[in-house]
Amino acid sequence: MVSPNPRVIVLTGGNKGIGYAIAQALLRSSEPILLYLTARDPALGQEAVDKLRSNLSAGSDVCFHQEIGAMDVLINNAGILPVRELTADLAREVVQCNYDGTKSVTLALLPLIKPRGRVVNVSSTGGAMRNLPSTTLRARFLDPALTLDKLDSLMRKFESDVQEGRWKEEGWTDNAYRVSKMGMTGLSMVLARETPGVLINACCPGWVKTDMAPLGTKTPEEGARTPVFLAIGTIGGKTGRFWRDEIEVPWTEGPE
Repeated sequence: MVSPNPRVIVLTGGNKGIGYAIAQALLRSSEPILLYLTARDPALGQEAVDKLRSNLSAGSDVCFHQEIGAMDVLINNAGILPVRELTADLAREVVQCNYDGTKSVTLALLPLIKPRGRVVNVSSTGGAMRNLPSTTLRARFLDPALTLDKLDSLMRKFESDVQEGRWKEEGWTDNAYRVSKMGMTGLSMVLARETPGVLINACCPGWVKTDMAPLGTKTPEEGARTPVFLAIGTIGGKTGRFWRDEIEVPWTEGPE
């Protein structure tokens, strides 16, 4: 039986990989959790819920994508990583899923998040600023006065620069996934500043072995640790930060 006062958490992309491992860790924690799991494929989502229900901590429960009222935590984990040559279609596909999709879900659910609730965006150190060749573009992302409109303009600029064959000249990386995660982390920073009543952070789970990254060096369980920590751990009220291995790290850092 679910606890009368569980922490209510919504998790996107929870049917496999890091998302499923996040769900497992939350539902096995000592704290009662009511988890709403989402997935693009309802059948796969329900299958994941059925498996998760076989090993729950007392007072916790998990449901598949249902309407809810007030919630405590939103974990944006869903995303894609197509491995193809950079084209206009690829740039749009990746940015619109990883950045625009995350933004749409977050803006839709923010009004439902309780005061001092949390948003956890599973981003990547691939989206660190050192991976952006242009110092001008870096300055635009890191601008303390960055707004959602300005961030949207940066994402649309990347898409149009790829469309026009100007991405290299304009100082972008050729990796659309990295650019989408730059947008996702930037989104976290902007929303944290604009929504002081909610703790909003971005994190990197590490290079995790999943369908998206078959050569990864971490297990999904290891990759889940930082998102779970930001969701239910003691983070000292920190918001608008970037985290890896359960510690805060500068957004400017990352692999070359």
